[in-house]
Amino acid sequence: MESYHENHVTEKIYLHLDKNDYSAGENIWFKMYCTTAPFNYLSNISKIANIELISPTNNVIKSIKIPLTLGLGIGDFSLSDTLVEGSYRIRAYTRWMQNDSISNFYERIIPITNGRADNVITQSTFLKNGNENFFQINLKTIQGAPLINSSVSYALKQDGQKEKTGRLKSNENGTIALELKDNFKGGLLTLQFLSSDKRRVLKSFTIPNPNQQNSIQIFPESGELVNNILSKTGVKVLSPAGLGIKSKIKIGEENQTPIIEFETNALGMGSMPLILSTGKKYIATAVFPDGNSVSAPLPPVAASGYVLTVNAGLKDKIAAQLSSTSDLVTGKDVYLIAQYNGIVLHAVKQKLNGPEILFNIPKKDLPSGVIQLSVLNEQMTPL
Repeated sequence: MESYHENHVTEKIYLHLDKNDYSAGENIWFKMYCTTAPFNYLSNISKIANIELISPTNNVIKSIKIPLTLGLGIGDFSLSDTLVEGSYRIRAYTRWMQNDSISNFYERIIPITNGRADNVITQSTFLKNGNENFFQINLKTIQGAPLINSSVSYALKQDGQKEKTGRLKSNENGTIALELKDNFKGGLLTLQFLSSDKRRVLKSFTIPNPNQQNSIQIFPESGELVNNILSKTGVKVLSPAGLGIKSKIKIGEENQTPIIEFETNALGMGSMPLILSTGKKYIATAVFPDGNSVSAPLPPVAASGYVLTVNAGLKDKIAAQLSSTSDLVTGKDVYLIAQYNGIVLHAVKQKLNGPEILFNIPKKDLPSGVIQLSVLNEQMTPL
């Protein structure tokens, strides 16, 4: 592990902004820190950093390069006073960071308001009328008066491609309704019109996919469900918008009486210990307060495998129990290693001479943060 990290240095970036939110016409001032993982030493690898400002419609509207001296740099973005109000993103990276996943790039959401150009409040609703789909938008002034008989230009994009353009006129309630195709699968809608005081207004909306439903995600603690081995299993229930929904969860065989029932919290999350058998199909059903429900199959139960169960709530140690099916009880060595940002903090081995073996990791040796536990076989291959 040490040899790997010496030859695969990872850079990280952090931007220290002067404020948390901005108005159009202001400047975003920042100081940049470029460090190397895992110790956050200032990096001397990259000499140039790229910083981008990304609009709510996912377009890069500004891009600058700044010099880095021993991992430090400063710079600023000037914000146009015609920017559309919304949630923007700042993204920062170096050429060196492009060798790895873009998930390691620095990203931060910043709200940008525009009180000088936009005095319009909107409320949008997706409507279904038989086989017809409509996206309805209500336009009001900041005082609450509807924008009556306003001519609105619109552009609809699906998957980044322009799908439809045209003009609509708001009714006496300040409402416009855009009819969508039968095969509509969500997209980005941009509106352009004049406010009551004749200012040019731009608005953008993400239209939900009408075919999307609430969904259930199943998370066995150490990756898989194994025959007749207790596994703590997490459940998360989400709306199409990605928000958690409180629900009652029932788990059981297909078309059979549930073997377990529990409730998620308000964020749609919960967990229960499960002991399941291979060769059977299990279904998780989430029942919502309005009586509707959604179901999803559990992952197949493996006939042979390992389950790692971790108790981090003890005062002075972390207890990790490795359980295995009888065919894997070979009496050979297995290793447990605890890592933090790629640094091995603890390593121990035991012989797998029973269906359950227990590892204890002293907490006094561990830093705060996320610790990764891995189990390896006698040939150092991760299990």
